[in-house]
Amino acid sequence: MSRRDRRLPRFVTSAALAATGLLGACSWSAFDDLADGTWVDSAGAADGIEPNELGMIASPGMTNRNAVFVVVGRSTDSVGGYSYDADGARAAVGSEVRGGATQFGPLPDGVPIAGDPYSNVIGIAAITGASNEGDTKVVSFKADDLSQIEAQNDFNDVSGNSGPLDGPIQPTGMVYARTDDDGGATTDIILARGAQIAMVQDYDNDAHTLVACYGETDSDVVKSVARGPFDPNDTDDELVAVVNDNAGTAPTLVVFDGRAIAMAFASQTGSLTSCFLDGDADRTPLARLPGPAGEPDFGAAIVVGDFNGDGLPDIVVSSPEANVVRAYINDGDLSDGTTEVMVGAPLDASRFGASLAAGDLDGDGADELVIGAPRSNPDGVNNAGAAYIYSLSGGTFTIEATLHDAQPEDEQQLGKAVAVVPWTAGGRSIVVVGGATEIFTYFRTLFYDDVRNGQ
Repeated sequence: MSRRDRRLPRFVTSAALAATGLLGACSWSAFDDLADGTWVDSAGAADGIEPNELGMIASPGMTNRNAVFVVVGRSTDSVGGYSYDADGARAAVGSEVRGGATQFGPLPDGVPIAGDPYSNVIGIAAITGASNEGDTKVVSFKADDLSQIEAQNDFNDVSGNSGPLDGPIQPTGMVYARTDDDGGATTDIILARGAQIAMVQDYDNDAHTLVACYGETDSDVVKSVARGPFDPNDTDDELVAVVNDNAGTAPTLVVFDGRAIAMAFASQTGSLTSCFLDGDADRTPLARLPGPAGEPDFGAAIVVGDFNGDGLPDIVVSSPEANVVRAYINDGDLSDGTTEVMVGAPLDASRFGASLAAGDLDGDGADELVIGAPRSNPDGVNNAGAAYIYSLSGGTFTIEATLHDAQPEDEQQLGKAVAVVPWTAGGRSIVVVGGATEIFTYFRTLFYDDVRNGQ
């Protein structure tokens, strides 16, 4: 493991770690001689996977009291699983997804990856075929045993193979959610794909049901999807999608019940219908929130969290090409809109909002917002990248911590991916930040209490 201060940790080499006996098995007692600050573990790709062109990060949550998360390796069409025990000891396992029935290749930058909060499952969505000439497929893994593939759900699996779900359409977003179409007993996969929102039900079963509809119209682009408890009268998840027209002039956040998709079922060989029809009890959205015109990539990343600690889910959406992140603060009545709050980008930030994550890092009941900016130039170093941790107070988001290498390197691209991962049963979380070839795991920011020597 490596070190050190609150803002700018620098990492020692694997050889040095091995020499000190700390590599892969360290205790907090090893940090007794360090000043209070941020403790960081720096790793490349998981064992057996080439450590280049790492991609997005996802975690299903707590597994056997360990922090568990999965990272995509784009250049090798692979996934790497990482876990940290209560002492901070790291274990890693890698698995290729290029060959066999998956046949992904090449995985795109920003490939949709999501974790199921109700199980130990991670999923990836992409197009099959060496030249992306195949069909959309979702592959699900056990997060801590990547060799065990839970399910392979092909969008081209109904006879006829000529319907609107056929063909090489690259997914833009994915989330696992419990919707009340089946009483909340199982988790469904929700996928954004072209103009379509699709739901894979019973995805761990070869006889899974595939449901799909158009977002608003058949010319929409569904940028991203997320889940949240937006309906206080419903114990299941509701969904939020960022949709736009082809010209990028009419961005909208649509908050809806998962039944909107289930009730709009259409077979792959039939015509899809709109997910949302006002006046239809099943398909009328809970809310439509207008987004900004003139930002074609609005919705490149989305996250739901409770940023003011009032128990209500808020929405954060980014436009990294414009260097803009917007929060939509929920007052409990989505029908009358939300309060929009801009999240100010630091002067050296670039591609601000390329990745987003949320989690309560200081135990105060309100989530912090983690924002990746992989084209930032800390200390003037080109595209070294950074990640920023914000808190919301008095209606304003304030930077609480800035994370980048103490000795930034060209094209390091720290902040390509960010995640907040539950770590210990005491409620602590780790912050994981991905760069081009490295994964940086922050065990303590200025938010955390000192946990050395059992404190």
